[in-house]
Amino acid sequence: MKILKINSYDEKISKFLFNLKNKGYVRNNSINNKIINYQNHKNWLIKFLKKNILHIITLNKQMAGYIRLKNNKSYKDCSWAILKKYQGKGLALKGLNASTKKKSKYRALIKINNIASKKVAEKANFEPKLIRNNIQYFYKN
Repeated sequence: MKILKINSYDEKISKFLFNLKNKGYVRNNSINNKIINYQNHKNWLIKFLKKNILHIITLNKQMAGYIRLKNNKSYKDCSWAILKKYQGKGLALKGLNASTKKKSKYRALIKINNIASKKVAEKANFEPKLIRNNIQYFYKN
């Protein structure tokens, strides 16, 4: 497994993220679960990469998922997704641990019924705190 830090827009990575984000099992567990059109996604990604961090998780030179860190005033908001065929291999946990090593405050907002992501967050030393509107807040310092 390798983790690639993405600093600038790349069409191949953009298409991978777009396809992954629009998969039903990813949308169902996302806070924003609407289908995205490609042009809006592309514009969002270009803007996102200017101020935030994106890590692509690869396995055997194949893109398997991502860890996204969005800078907020107080926290780096973390989110992640892994292609179904790579799930259950510990990639999300390894990726999240590697992405949250720096001294910073991290937060993950996870739907309360997303058991797999809640387990990943807890194994990565995020602590569950409050629940608001069916979303559980996890924190790591």
